[in-house]
Amino acid sequence: MATEENLERGLLDCSDFGEAAGVVDLLARGARTDAINDEGYNALMLAARYGSVECVNALIDAGASLDAVSPADGSSALMLAAKYGNVDCVKALLIAGANVSLIDTEGNTAADAARLSHQEGCKAVLFAAKIRARDVHPDTAPIPNRKPQP
Repeated sequence: MATEENLERGLLDCSDFGEAAGVVDLLARGARTDAINDEGYNALMLAARYGSVECVNALIDAGASLDAVSPADGSSALMLAAKYGNVDCVKALLIAGANVSLIDTEGNTAADAARLSHQEGCKAVLFAAKIRARDVHPDTAPIPNRKPQP
């Protein structure tokens, strides 16, 4: 019988390499989605960074936190997907309800990550999502300043 630590390490590894069948198997065997690796990234962040929409969707279906952030740099799964140009993962995370207004430790949103990494497809999708969020929830989804206020 696999230990909880082995299940979580396996889930992190499979997510980091886009191995969707392994992710599904480990989730079925009880792997926790909130475990983090040495970088401070959870399985959803790793799958989004890798660009595996199948892994991202399996983790979302298993209840992974969409808006968890890395304690190391404040990155979310949406920010990592945007930074690495993974448009399908950005779309899946947005459809699931990921917050477009989160800010990392450098004051950047997911749209900023896409812009700074020259990921035009992700930038366009995130810009449209920010406009929709502002129009639908003008009081609860403000577009933040680039740098957090002290």
